[in-house]
Amino acid sequence: MDSNYRLYDHEASFARIDEILAALANDGPTVEELSGARARLPTRFWIGPRPQNGKAEGMGHAEVTHGDFRRLFPAPRTYGALDAEAVKSVVATYRREEGRS
Repeated sequence: MDSNYRLYDHEASFARIDEILAALANDGPTVEELSGARARLPTRFWIGPRPQNGKAEGMGHAEVTHGDFRRLFPAPRTYGALDAEAVKSVVATYRREEGRS
């Protein structure tokens, strides 16, 4: 066995992820977590898709999934409108074992 190879306990990892998501679904993010996300997400939105073909891919995705590429542009403004209740709702809705890949 390669000495650099490490065995991981995947079940323990999934259990820890489930624990964190359950806390997020029940309690929502802290004020600090929400504030940090609101500050980082708009920057990542505009800087993240590099080079230009990344931005074009985002526009194409918005066109296909939302029916209009222009729906992409207001996205950063919507991040500031998110509150703890919205995060709790999303986590509670999508935190399902059958959704794992």
